[in-house]
Amino acid sequence: MFYDIETSKGIYSGFGQGWNKTIGMKDEIVPVKIICICWQWEGIDETFELRWDKGDDKKLVKKFIKELNKADEIVAHNGDGFDLPRIRARAIIHGLKMDYDYPAIDTLKLARKRAGKGFKFESNRLDYIAQILGVGAKITTNGELWDRITYPSFLPGLYPITKDYYKALDYMVKYCHMDIEVLKKVYEKLQPYVPHKHHAAVMSGGNKWDCPKCTSGNVKKNGTRVMASGYRKNQLLCKNCKYQWKVPPRVVLNWEQWKLDVKLYNESI
Repeated sequence: MFYDIETSKGIYSGFGQGWNKTIGMKDEIVPVKIICICWQWEGIDETFELRWDKGDDKKLVKKFIKELNKADEIVAHNGDGFDLPRIRARAIIHGLKMDYDYPAIDTLKLARKRAGKGFKFESNRLDYIAQILGVGAKITTNGELWDRITYPSFLPGLYPITKDYYKALDYMVKYCHMDIEVLKKVYEKLQPYVPHKHHAAVMSGGNKWDCPKCTSGNVKKNGTRVMASGYRKNQLLCKNCKYQWKVPPRVVLNWEQWKLDVKLYNESI
C-alpha cells in the first residue's frame, strides 16, 4: 500500500507576534488533526481517499486502520517519522485499536545518504527526488490552502463554512492524490538500487529462491560471497528485474532439487 496523509494546522493562543515564541500545552485551543488520507494498492491504478467531517477525523482514522491491517507492506515518504505516528496518535486519542507495528518502507530513509548506502541527492524532499528522476512532480500549494480548510472547521463563528471551504478541501484531496502517484513512481525508481526489506515472493506464496522484489522465478546463480561471519552465501540474479541477492547454500540446493523434480515429473507425463 502506498499512502499519504494531509494534516490541519493547530490553533493556539498567545500574547502578540514574534520569533522564538514558546507555545505551551495551555496555549493549545485545537490540536493538529488529519484532513484526508489517500492510498493506492500496488498493481491497482485506482486511488482511494478518506476525508474528515468538518474537523472530526475519528471516522477517517477508524476506516483507514482497517485498510492498514490488510497491507503486507506500507510505503510512504517520511511515513516512519510523520504519517504513521500521526495516525497512531489520533487513534489512541479516539480510543481506536491499532497494531503496534506494520511492515513499513520509508522512501525518505531509502533516499538519505548514510554509510555506504542511500543516495546524496541535493534534497530529500519527495518533490525534488521525483523531478530529478524524471517521474513527475507534486502540484503546487501554499499555506493559505490550509487556512481555508482549518479555520472554518474549528472557528465557524469567525470563518463560516462556504463553498470556498469545499473547493479548498477538494484541492487538498487532489494534492494528496498526486502525492501518491509521485510516491509510487519514486519508489519504483529507487527499488532496484536498495536492499529489499521484505521478501515479496514468499509473501505472495512463492519460494525463497524467487526474486524478493518482483517475485519472478526466472533467476540464475551468480557466484558466491563470503560473509564477515565466515559463512558462504550464493548470489542469485533475477533475469527480469536484474536484482541480485544472497541466499544460504541450502536454498540453492532446494531450488535445484525442485527443478529436478519438475523435470522428472514433466518427463513422466
